Amino acid sequence: LKVGDYLVKANTGTSSSTLKLTVTTPKDTTPPVVNNTAPTITVTPVVQNNIFVKTVDETFTVTFTGADKDNNTLTFSQKPYTADANYQGALPAGLTFNKDASKNVATITGKATKAGKYAVTVTVNDGQSKNNTAEANVFFEITEKNVAPVITNKINTLLNFNESVLGAFKVEANDANTNSNVTFKDAEICTNFVLCNLGFGYSTNLPDGMTFDKATGLLTYTPAFTAVKHPKLKEFFDLRFTATDGQLESSQFIAKVVVSDVNQKPTIAANPANPTTDENKEIKVTFTISDKDSEDKPSMKASVLPTGAKFNQAT
Repeated sequence: LKVGDYLVKANTGTSSSTLKLTVTTPKDTTPPVVNNTAPTITVTPVVQNNIFVKTVDETFTVTFTGADKDNNTLTFSQKPYTADANYQGALPAGLTFNKDASKNVATITGKATKAGKYAVTVTVNDGQSKNNTAEANVFFEITEKNVAPVITNKINTLLNFNESVLGAFKVEANDANTNSNVTFKDAEICTNFVLCNLGFGYSTNLPDGMTFDKATGLLTYTPAFTAVKHPKLKEFFDLRFTATDGQLESSQFIAKVVVSDVNQKPTIAANPANPTTDENKEIKVTFTISDKDSEDKPSMKASVLPTGAKFNQAT
């Protein structure tokens, strides 16, 4: 029958009746179609381009939070990210990937044990379709743990110098961090042995003739003739050196310096330089004596004087 109203008459022979019949469209019992929404994923903490820079043995946590408008149960997974050749597609050694489905959260946490550049992709799926996913690419740049440089010269190194003679000594240092640039602080001289034993009493005012190259660690020294005060034959002092990588400093290295005296002959000059005179005519010649060891007091004496000549040692 078509949709509409119909009259049906019934007759039993002795009586009759009329019945109204209505035909309607059948009710649609097909479930409605629901459009499923893909989940989303967020990464915290927020850093530029999801690049996390840490040092070896530094603890950190990266959190991935999933959300789904349809309240579907979410599943997290991680896989190597291989689209960038600068990064190794793996988690850094020492880090683990953890999932908490009850909270729609996953984490990467731990302490990286090896320096390098790594990358992974974290995916969240709502279980409705393999295409109903959201992804986040995260990158890890793990740097070496910085350690202080070490001065490698022997302890109690003895540096011997002679007056007026150029001498040199090189302070050597190395650093376990291969990318570190090791230099040196100013060399320091001990000015008070009592205070120096307590870690004080040092000065960067080096003796005359001494220079120190902080870039190379080269010490050069030409002691002056007056470096050793007579009647002493030697002078002693300590030098302190410290290496640095720009962040950490080495232990302080002490070198003991010995300066030996080099005694210089005095010189004598006559005025006039080449005296001449006639017989029986008086001439006066003045002799001047000098000594590069300024603390010395040289003296003069005369021998084999001409007949009639006198020598006054006092003047």
